[in-house]
Amino acid sequence: MFIVFILLAFTVSRCDQKPQTKHAPVAEIYPKVALVKLANELYGGDEIQQSCLDTLWTMESHWNYKAKGSKTRLGQAWGIPQALPGKKMAKIGADWKTNPLTQIKWGVHYIKTRYGKACYALKHELNKEIGRAHV
Repeated sequence: MFIVFILLAFTVSRCDQKPQTKHAPVAEIYPKVALVKLANELYGGDEIQQSCLDTLWTMESHWNYKAKGSKTRLGQAWGIPQALPGKKMAKIGADWKTNPLTQIKWGVHYIKTRYGKACYALKHELNKEIGRAHV
């Protein structure tokens, strides 16, 4: 109960503050707790899958809706789910560059259709990281 109070107090105290940097973490603008809760509601699944989703998007973007990956021949990865190219998310909403909800909806749909479960998506991403470490 005490921890919940601290989180709420922190969140409320940060609501009208502007981000301090050009690429502020999403928690500076939208509390991560709220975004994780929303993603979990959209994703469904058990606590393990929800934890995998949180871990995956923390690795990918730290839940920063402005996060940009490096440019590749396919374009540039963008947002919370690091869609490549970012404009793929326009299928969900034209506001994909500025709306974390649009990014989360797209990311949840992508994970479910491509991997089936968030933990499979996380495993895939971890295997890519391991492969990069051995190069």
